[in-house]
Amino acid sequence: MKRVIKIASLILALAILLAIDFTAYKQALNINTLIVETSEEKVANTNLEDKEVVYFGVVSRFSPHIIYNGYQPVMDYLNKNTNYNFKLKLSNSYEETAKMLANNEVEVAFLGTFIYVTTRDKYNLKCILKPLNEDGSPFFHSALVATDNSSIKSINDIKGKRLALPSIQAFSGNWLPKYELRRNNLSESDLSSIQHFPYHHMVIRQILSGNFDVGVVKDRVANEFLKKGIRIVQLSDPVPGSPIVAGPNSDPIIIKEITDAFLSIDPKKQKYKEITKNWDIELSYGFLRANYEDYDQLTKLLESGGTEK
Repeated sequence: MKRVIKIASLILALAILLAIDFTAYKQALNINTLIVETSEEKVANTNLEDKEVVYFGVVSRFSPHIIYNGYQPVMDYLNKNTNYNFKLKLSNSYEETAKMLANNEVEVAFLGTFIYVTTRDKYNLKCILKPLNEDGSPFFHSALVATDNSSIKSINDIKGKRLALPSIQAFSGNWLPKYELRRNNLSESDLSSIQHFPYHHMVIRQILSGNFDVGVVKDRVANEFLKKGIRIVQLSDPVPGSPIVAGPNSDPIIIKEITDAFLSIDPKKQKYKEITKNWDIELSYGFLRANYEDYDQLTKLLESGGTEK
């Protein structure tokens, strides 16, 4: 009896050893097993918490949800391609983002064109990059929009109509009432009402809901809603793209890493198309270096009150 028990114990022990060996063999063949063997793999798995945190500001042109969806993938790209851990820092207004740059609360920011040219001297801000559009040009347009079934066919048809606009600190919130109306011998008094809303998408919703007859948004927002009840009535002249801006005391080493990472993007290559496919569309076509003088055209327009053709 003891002999039988001893043999059974040996068989059980052998089976356990075989099972352990087989499991180890399967793990050795399993490419999903987390085994860091090379220096390249070690770099890929570096904990972001080991990197210095750098805050990247964003003007409040869209709701926080939309900003996060479009801008967090950009931060993920920077985190993989620089020595820093970039984190988004949102604000309640365009001006607040500019102040954050001036007060070193953020190292760099995605700033609106209008707020940049109206605060760059006040806060000693420096534009470093400007985004390209789908045509490869560093410009955007503001778009006068109405519903598909609206009788409004041109800017002259908006007399007596209700106008919805984005933030007063955005170019699109100023273009029509302060500049384009004057170019067409119209004034704000020719409109039934004018109201500003915090975000561009809120303007679209106000028009679609019938609360307002016409509105102005960035062209990239207008394009989102083409064939969805919205059409473009008129576009503004080309406007220099919303710049990436550094503060007066931003670290030049950090700025260089950001610049190098963004300038390496080639939207014509499939590799980068995959990388940028989830980015906010305004940032997904690459960048050019930006200079102070690039935005003088808009400054002259603002100073002229829109009388330049």
